[in-house]
Amino acid sequence: MSFSPVKLWARITGLPQLIRYLAFHAIVGAMIGIGLAAGLLMADVAGIGTAFARADIQFIAGFVYFGSFALTVSACVTGTSVMFISWDDD
Repeated sequence: MSFSPVKLWARITGLPQLIRYLAFHAIVGAMIGIGLAAGLLMADVAGIGTAFARADIQFIAGFVYFGSFALTVSACVTGTSVMFISWDDD
């Protein structure tokens, strides 16, 4: 079984519009969260970068750190987008 971008796109466009809307905003929120976490890590805010560099298991520390930012910001962006959905009353 091989990966085909055309088949993937067909499956994505076959989803209901609201599911695509929510997935899009969740992915955008996760990317913003990962970018924010990376910025804080590189700027060494409150010594986070130093603590991360000294961690025994950096993979797990990075997974928890970046995952928590991605999940939190993704939920906030998705929730905000749901609150601002405009329904057309025709």
